[in-house]
Amino acid sequence: MHLRGIYELRELGKLEHRHVDGEDFATAMSELREQVKQRLEDTSNGYEKREGLHRKEIKFELGDVVLAHLRKESFPKGEYNKFKMKKIGPCNILCKF
Repeated sequence: MHLRGIYELRELGKLEHRHVDGEDFATAMSELREQVKQRLEDTSNGYEKREGLHRKEIKFELGDVVLAHLRKESFPKGEYNKFKMKKIGPCNILCKF
């Protein structure tokens, strides 16, 4: 913290003055922010509902045989390249959690 002088250490007390228009503006901005936040949440929930209609939930049981797709993050650093096999399988499902 860099102080410019001794006057910055004093209490303002009665010298502090808040303008009514400034307070009204601040409350209006906070209300507007809340409205925008609520609208963004509503639209994202709408997108999620629409996309959820097209998704098919797949449930696997123990002993099923599947192909596994490995993402880039699952390889150790420096081991991944675009020619490496990304799918492994067939793999048996050993346990569910």
